Amino acid sequence: MLSSQQTVMPHDELLPRDQFLPIKRTNHIFCPDSTSTSAPVMVDILRGHPIFKALTISEDVPEIYVQQFWNTLTYNTTVTPHKFEGMIENFHVAFTLKQFREMFDLKKKNDFTGKDEFDDFTTEEALCVDIVRLGYGAPLPKASAFRRKYLSQLWATLFSIINRCLTSKSTGMDQCSISVLRIFQGIAFNKNYDYAGLFWNDLIEVVKDKNLPSKARKFVPFIRFLKIVIFSIMRDHKEIPRRPNDPSIADFQMKYLRRDCGDSNVQEMRIPDELLAYADQTTHSVIEYRNSLRPNLQPKPEEGSNDDDHEGGDENEERFSVESEKGSKEKGGHLHSSPTTLSAQSSMEPSKTMSTTLESNESLREFAGTSAVVPNVGILRRSESTVLVTEPLSEPGVNDSLEFVSREYLDGALKAVQESFAKQLGDMQQLLGKLVATEETILPPPPPPQPQQQDLSVDELKQLLLAKLLSQSEDESANADFITILRKQCEVSQNIATKEDATNSKKSLNDTLEKLSTRVATPKQSYRSQAHGLKRRHDDHDHDHHEGEKRKRLNATVVSGDHCFGDAFAG
Repeated sequence: MLSSQQTVMPHDELLPRDQFLPIKRTNHIFCPDSTSTSAPVMVDILRGHPIFKALTISEDVPEIYVQQFWNTLTYNTTVTPHKFEGMIENFHVAFTLKQFREMFDLKKKNDFTGKDEFDDFTTEEALCVDIVRLGYGAPLPKASAFRRKYLSQLWATLFSIINRCLTSKSTGMDQCSISVLRIFQGIAFNKNYDYAGLFWNDLIEVVKDKNLPSKARKFVPFIRFLKIVIFSIMRDHKEIPRRPNDPSIADFQMKYLRRDCGDSNVQEMRIPDELLAYADQTTHSVIEYRNSLRPNLQPKPEEGSNDDDHEGGDENEERFSVESEKGSKEKGGHLHSSPTTLSAQSSMEPSKTMSTTLESNESLREFAGTSAVVPNVGILRRSESTVLVTEPLSEPGVNDSLEFVSREYLDGALKAVQESFAKQLGDMQQLLGKLVATEETILPPPPPPQPQQQDLSVDELKQLLLAKLLSQSEDESANADFITILRKQCEVSQNIATKEDATNSKKSLNDTLEKLSTRVATPKQSYRSQAHGLKRRHDDHDHDHHEGEKRKRLNATVVSGDHCFGDAFAG
């Protein structure tokens, strides 16, 4: 109820109608009960994940408040901590990142991972490597090159839910920003990321760009997130009018995903056990997914096993028993337990699914050391305590379902298998050592390696033969004439080789001298030409000099003659 002092302002005073922005299909709300998909196991996983509230939460607020709040929303970095500020009715409101986390219940501590602090974001290169590991059918050098169509169908389902429900995109759902890829990576690999911080950063970007004509969105982005923020502010500030008769904005529900979402030809990574643990282990989708993995993890039968022991059973039927300790009551902080034998029977028929009951960490540790086929993990251990039964697990009317298998049990079972493998490996190494020792005593030692023969010339072979014959004793009756002939042939060969070497040396020397003569003749000819030219120039100079002297004397003679004749005429 409004107080007598509260007055509801008209819409035009809050925000004129012509400044309203369109409402488009963006920031969808996730409806797990009505969403149709080819990978329902992902839907069941998200039901138990900490981000589930951010996918499904929504509130009803008047549309005028959404339009006014977005129109006046700014990001203030002059204060600490930084905060968003805006107007609702005639009140100035603000909210920080801490308050934003509380709205989506995404605080630092994660009860599933047990971590009190957020994990650091990986580099973009490591992010791309993780995306490829999940099942990506194309190279991914950088985050901006990501396309949903290259993902496998299982992981493309998870990505589509995130990209539709946690972003402000209205088109182009095949692409995304690096923040969306980090959210996708954090969920897939069970990282304790600051998801609210990633939403916060995306909201900062759209608020900074809303006044830019080239980047501003022509519709209200993050419509569902803005409604959650406004509702939280109105809950803390009772003085803001509620306007119950004003129209509100309905959420856009994501009801289905395309059946051809992703690439069916890409080999996908199986869902990690830590991520699969978020889902209810009794759901049909989880049991069906685990059964789909079991044929690939089924151990081979032991040698000497008799097929007649399984009379009346199907070839695909599996029988196992679990001997564990079931806790009765917890008194005074101590757990009183009594031994109880649990058994189960499973086959490939859906109606006969494998189930067991594990109720305490103590019994799980003992279970890891006894003979059992670990449900849906594919670990086999046999011992003398194995008990094969065919009765149902419980009486009629009692819930016979698969309960959650804890991580401690899985660690214990894995450790037991590793120890068994290590022991088998040690036995094999000892046996191999014995076989090697036996083989060394029976087989003769290998012959020593023969030196590789080098290619010898005819003269070298003759010299070797001559040396061998000369080294023979007189008792062997070596042929002296043959030895003499060979010696002379060797001497002739050496003389011929010496003559050939001398001839070649002389020829090489002549060639060298000829080349040197050519090299010397060239500058010599040049020098002769230059000297001849200088001499001609010198001769020409001398000739010109003599001619000049002659002209001077002739001129002097002519001048003196003129004077003489002049004097004669004058007399």
